[in-house]
Amino acid sequence: MNKVIFQAVWNALLTDPVFAARVICGYELDAFQAVRLRYFWWTRRSMDSSGFSTGKTLVDWLFLALCCILIPNQHCGVFYPYFETGKQSFWKYFRECQHPIFRAQLGGTDEKGDEMELTTRGSACYRAFYRNGSETMMPAPGHIRDDAASQSSLRLNSGLFEEWTHVDAMSDSIDHQLIERVTRPSWNQHHPIWGNHLTFTAPAKTEMHPGATRYRTMRREMEGGDPDVACFNFSYKDYSNLACHTGKSYREQYRIDTILMALKQKLGRAEFMGEGLGIWAKSGKGWFTEEALLACMEMGRQRGLRPVMDRAEG
Repeated sequence: MNKVIFQAVWNALLTDPVFAARVICGYELDAFQAVRLRYFWWTRRSMDSSGFSTGKTLVDWLFLALCCILIPNQHCGVFYPYFETGKQSFWKYFRECQHPIFRAQLGGTDEKGDEMELTTRGSACYRAFYRNGSETMMPAPGHIRDDAASQSSLRLNSGLFEEWTHVDAMSDSIDHQLIERVTRPSWNQHHPIWGNHLTFTAPAKTEMHPGATRYRTMRREMEGGDPDVACFNFSYKDYSNLACHTGKSYREQYRIDTILMALKQKLGRAEFMGEGLGIWAKSGKGWFTEEALLACMEMGRQRGLRPVMDRAEG
């Protein structure tokens, strides 16, 4: 069997990750998911604030898998605030993806030339090995408790931070330790594909959340014209009528309206805009929270003033 991959084929796979996901891993993506994967691939710093039920984890896994397969000697890491979440939502794809081309890329040989296991599941870190020397690792989330001192020896080419808003709410480990782990030498640090990647994925929160500062900073850089930065969001409303692998449309297969509407009724307006629609909204119906307005009113009364809180009163 001819195992040679022609240069033109490799170029096509490398420059179009959506095509590569279909050929190498056997996954067909909806239109908005394809856009997400291309943002990850072509920008070295990206933030996906999409709402729930939009297939974020699958695209996260495809992104790191393709980095490892198409670029030799890549070390990629995915970080979760809770190790069990990563096991159930991210690592399961190494078991579920049985496409022959993908399975053929897993494995390798150790220093003695012996065949290595395809994946290992240690108590401190899960690892997947590839025949071209690449590796994907998912460390246990000690970074929340000890400001990531336990990850100080890591050097990565790509770092993906899943549910990063939960980490920012509990510690400063992403800024103090984890980002500087993504400093492993690459072929060309200035290239959008060869260069190292920082990827943040989590549903949006309110603008009062500790993670809002990171979002606003990256958003300003993108709007200022930095081609290396992408901030974007999708929601369940973006599923299309295109046919998926079951023959149904993506909308019919993956958008469960009954459950989504139940969640909409349960969550507050600002919370649903973040968790459901991926929009960083202000908490409250106006510019300021109710708590902030009440505090201002009380301060005015203490100073002998009569606060005017309604346009008609003015």
